[in-house]
Formats: sequence, C-alpha cells, structure tokens
Amino acid sequence: MLDILSKSIQKIFGNKSDRDIKEIQPIVEKTNAAFAKIQNLSNDELRAKTVEFQSKIKSAIEAENKQIADIKQNIDDNPNMDFMKKDELYNEIDSIEEIITKNIFKILCSCVC
Repeated sequence: MLDILSKSIQKIFGNKSDRDIKEIQPIVEKTNAAFAKIQNLSNDELRAKTVEFQSKIKSAIEAENKQIADIKQNIDDNPNMDFMKKDELYNEIDSIEEIITKNIFKILCSCVC
C-alpha cells in the first residue's frame, strides 16, 4: 500500500533528481547560449574580453571600494575607538562587500548572458 502511494506521489511531483534537473535547466540553457557566443573567439579575443570584464568591474565597484578604504582608514586612525563602533563599521564593510558581489554578478551576467 505504501509503495503504491509513494509511486503515485512520484508521478505527480517527480523524484528529487527530476526536480533538481528542472531547477537548473534554465541555468544550463543560459550557459549553453553564452558558450555559443564565445566558442569561436580566438585566444586573443578571449583575453580582450577578460580585460573588458575587468575594466567594467573595476569601474562599477570603484565607489564601494573607496567607501571601504575610508572606513578602514577611520578605524586605523582611531585606535581607541569603542568596540561597538568598530563592530558597526566592520558590519558596514560587510554590507558594502555584498553590494560589490552583486554588482560583479550583474556585470558578468550582462556580458555573457
């Protein structure tokens, strides 16, 4: 009885493997499309794309990197700063770094996808 119920549920919802494949299929399709765009590029053209990505990323995160540098300088300039204030500033750095990661992801997706 339990076996019949299990098979019925699998027919309706699929098994774990089927669900996993369905979830990643859009990513696979985007990856294949991106590969089709770059597969015929020469090594020099690929190197140029790398330089292009690096330049776009550097420009996009320049302001955030400056913010982080300023915060770190503030911490270094104030060795007697209250622990709670330092912790607050380090949390701010963490938040800025999350923004940087998201910006890099957006740039790479827009250039490749």
